[in-house]
Amino acid sequence: MEEAGVKGLLCGLPLYEKLVTGSVECKDGEPVAVVSFDEARGRYLVAGSSLKQGDVVLRSDAFERGILGNYKKRVCSFCFKDAKKRLHIHCRDCEQAWYCSEACREAHKRSGGHSLLHCKILSGFGSSKFNGAMESIIKILLAVLLKRVEAEPSRRGGGGGTGYELFNHLQSHADDLLPRSKKDLKDACSFLRKQMQRHHEEAPLPLDELVHHASRIESNCFGIFEEAAEAGDQGPSTSAEGGEGDAPRGEGSGGVNGSSQQQRGPQRDVMLGREVYLEASMFNHSCEPTCVMSRSSGACEVSLLRDVDRGEELTISYIDETKPGAHRRKELKRNYHFDCHCRKCELDLLALRGGKKYNHLHKKKAKKKGKGRASKEGSAGSGGGAAPPAMNFESQVDQAMQKFLAL
Repeated sequence: MEEAGVKGLLCGLPLYEKLVTGSVECKDGEPVAVVSFDEARGRYLVAGSSLKQGDVVLRSDAFERGILGNYKKRVCSFCFKDAKKRLHIHCRDCEQAWYCSEACREAHKRSGGHSLLHCKILSGFGSSKFNGAMESIIKILLAVLLKRVEAEPSRRGGGGGTGYELFNHLQSHADDLLPRSKKDLKDACSFLRKQMQRHHEEAPLPLDELVHHASRIESNCFGIFEEAAEAGDQGPSTSAEGGEGDAPRGEGSGGVNGSSQQQRGPQRDVMLGREVYLEASMFNHSCEPTCVMSRSSGACEVSLLRDVDRGEELTISYIDETKPGAHRRKELKRNYHFDCHCRKCELDLLALRGGKKYNHLHKKKAKKKGKGRASKEGSAGSGGGAAPPAMNFESQVDQAMQKFLAL
């Protein structure tokens, strides 16, 4: 039985393993998107044929989802419904999974999302020291690792149908983190590793590899927001809790650096959790995206904003591209560790450099003009001669006394 969330649909066809190596085709055999690679951009998608505005390029289920630690008692661990208040149904063995109904609790167990091993490992999370944002990353990481552990031995190396192999192809930015942020991530992964060693016989992955896995989640996740969860449209964004070493991303999700990919739409303030889409993570960022991503109930859809030609890159925006260029560059550098060189950013930089050059020359001319005016005013006031030296108070008193004595 294939696991939900592993298969994606590109114009109606499964794309899981094809996205790693080649192209994905439509039903009529015409390629819609081709996976390309270069050192600068890594893996990215280009149009395999001419496509029209509004065409759906990708449909996919979430690979994994996680609730922020500070909302785990009000958001259902299975259906992700926000109850707006403390839930009363929960797993009494681990005290980490809370549900809106008994039906969701049972369904979570049947789906394998809360297995016996999963529950045992989670039981140790009550003693964890990391914040709610980090907790969601580590819980998603645990679910990813259990997909690998619980896969058939013959498929474990590549992850097979669990999607673990495609997850390994996601970009990690662990080496780009600031020392403090990397230490926080390493400490959290070390905690998870110890919990897994306590409850599972198989040796866990090396700590450095776990840190890179956690970074893959942090760098490629999408925020689940209060407004979105309520409306059934979990649009990505960057959250109000962003910042290096802080909770979720700028206006959306995140964790270590506070980051998470974004789509167009209203800004959401309260982020409840995060989710990872393997196939959608293949789309690179542009401040002038060719595609827009929408999400609802753990599923995403990517459609075209305009017509594209064959060979043109398919992109989405990770941030709010309507913000000023300086804000966009800062946010992308902080949360995604790259400098954007899209046409919009290059034009912004040219305008900025041109403006600085103009302002510099304008100030230089004004300074010279000011000096010249001051010199002319000085000579006019003195009638062509030198101005008399200013006298201090004592000199003035002495001069007055001399005049008085002379009378």
